[in-house]
Amino acid sequence: MINQFSRTELLLGSEAMDKLKSSRVAVIGLGAAGASCAEALARSAVGRIALFSEEIITQDMLGGSIIADCETLGKSAADVAKARLLSINKDIIIEKNPPFEGDMPDFSGCDYIVNASFDWDLTAELAVQAQKNGVPIISVLDFGELQYADAKFKIADVNKIPQAYMLAARLRRAGVKKHKTVYQTGDGSLSGVEFRDINACALGLVAAGEVIKDITGVRD
Repeated sequence: MINQFSRTELLLGSEAMDKLKSSRVAVIGLGAAGASCAEALARSAVGRIALFSEEIITQDMLGGSIIADCETLGKSAADVAKARLLSINKDIIIEKNPPFEGDMPDFSGCDYIVNASFDWDLTAELAVQAQKNGVPIISVLDFGELQYADAKFKIADVNKIPQAYMLAARLRRAGVKKHKTVYQTGDGSLSGVEFRDINACALGLVAAGEVIKDITGVRD
């Protein structure tokens, strides 16, 4: 029977779909990258998504975030994202969590963590917590560089990214030897800030794709 996930099932198979529907993914941060990632996960049949964000939708988010429009300005990003995801899949379970205060949340019940906070201090704390609980994590990194019109979006261990050497050193000191990341690079036309939010959306989609591949084990 045809349903909203029929095309995804054709690509991944029924066993993979069962894994996605029973999975729980935490998304940290709901800017352009985090919101795009959360929506991609919802459209790919992930059964439970935990949203961690204290962001309020502001005017500058209209340039790239899929949850930002004239009607949602000034509203909680977590509230807007929750409503949007439920409008996509009424059966999905959305957990809207409070912002971090003090100790990190216990992610032991998660199958994956997506860190789209762009905060390197928080990234280090999340990496340690993820390792402690044995939960896979991927972080979206922003190096504050000019954006490339022909950007390439790459997934790599943090230790293999020259721009992230300070973060990599910090993680190693904390006992985290590997940390999967998604980032953008390019060697062609520089575009400046107009591509920043659009590229951030793409980073979120790439992160979601990697989560789906890892959860299902389907890579070809």
